[in-house]
Amino acid sequence: MTVYLICYAACWLLSVSGHHLLAGAGLMAAAGWLYVRDWKNSGTPLHLRGLFAFSFVGGEGLALLKLSRICGTWTTQTWLSFLLTYVVFHLVYGAVSGHAGKDGAGEKAPEMIPAEEKAQESRWHNFGIFLSIAGLSVVVLLAFVFEVITLGYIPFFVRGVPHAYASFHVKGVHYFTVSAVLLPSMALIWFFTEKRRNPHRDIPVACAAVLGFLVPVLCASRSQMMFSILLTVLVYVRMAGKQVSRVRIGAALLICGLLFLVLTIVRGHDAAYLNAVFEMKNAHMPVFFSQPYMYIINNYENFNFLTQHLQHHTMGAKGLFPLWTFTGLKNHYWFLTCWGNLYVKAELTTTTIIYDAWYDFGLPGVMAFSAALAAASARVERAVGVSRNPFVFLLYGQLALYLLLSFFTAWFSLPITWFYFGVTGIAMAMAAADREGVTLLRKRFRRKKN
Repeated sequence: MTVYLICYAACWLLSVSGHHLLAGAGLMAAAGWLYVRDWKNSGTPLHLRGLFAFSFVGGEGLALLKLSRICGTWTTQTWLSFLLTYVVFHLVYGAVSGHAGKDGAGEKAPEMIPAEEKAQESRWHNFGIFLSIAGLSVVVLLAFVFEVITLGYIPFFVRGVPHAYASFHVKGVHYFTVSAVLLPSMALIWFFTEKRRNPHRDIPVACAAVLGFLVPVLCASRSQMMFSILLTVLVYVRMAGKQVSRVRIGAALLICGLLFLVLTIVRGHDAAYLNAVFEMKNAHMPVFFSQPYMYIINNYENFNFLTQHLQHHTMGAKGLFPLWTFTGLKNHYWFLTCWGNLYVKAELTTTTIIYDAWYDFGLPGVMAFSAALAAASARVERAVGVSRNPFVFLLYGQLALYLLLSFFTAWFSLPITWFYFGVTGIAMAMAAADREGVTLLRKRFRRKKN
């Protein structure tokens, strides 16, 4: 932590003195160092605190490069918020891990697999897993077909309309449609834990995985498609442990890149439009590089813009938007959602993970949010090593993805995030109930036998 604080102070001095490239490079190096250290200490490349450092601190370093004209001078509140976000997360994570048992941040994490050994121990009971996958697949398919019939089109086949997916929503139904992104990871968990091949179950599970990739593509949603693939990769890496195949990961990321390119073409954005929005200082920078760069750094600029122009904090109303949505209160009490978002440019509407926390309570809100997120992350990190429920990997994968993309948006203020957690909770309950049922049947069988 001392090294990070010194590096952060040096990068601040370099930035305010106009040496933006050095400031950005220094902070990205610090992010890399923090990530590698947690990787070595924990034994896993997906250590949650390491992922958060790599993403949030690394993204901040990219923003400090100031390669676009939309990049402005950061306020003191912005600098302090970014600094304390990671400092509080780091300290609370370490404190919770230190009291959570010997699987803490400084210890080698237990290897998640061999799954074969867990299968032999009957640790997993897979009918509940199969039933949850089959049930979600049916719900997703019905929801997607209902939306297509109701709206009269499939976004992938619409040409010349860049935001066709934006209007592909039937209120209350679309949550079930986009839950398809969980299916490939759930199918992966099935094939990891069920070692007895049964085509009557394996084929439907494989079809569910295909459905999970197909729905985001048909919706022409790059974000959902990337979410589905990245979540599957994260779950695979965590479950495979030392047996992870780099070839498979590389193939998955290559497919993700190709699909991203295809969906970019389908959505109809041309290079001239994107370059005009991004306002890159180097007008000749290829869109292939400028687009991902801007998708990261504009979030930090939007946060800085927020600290400059917000007049009143919302005292928790913005962060509780999922509650207002699921309870229907937002439809009856306008003042619960009467706030607006503050963006540098109307076309660049993504934010960092702490945007809503600052919107609600300012710097104290950022610190409280970071502390809560760190405590939850530390608990999940430990649970994935000791839980008897296979879908804990799905929960872990989602949290890892949100931390890996912490620069992108205020994930925990999105209703869909909590909807995914809800679906995961139901799947975990079904797997747990199946395990308890098998255990109960065994006890009854032994009693009758005796």
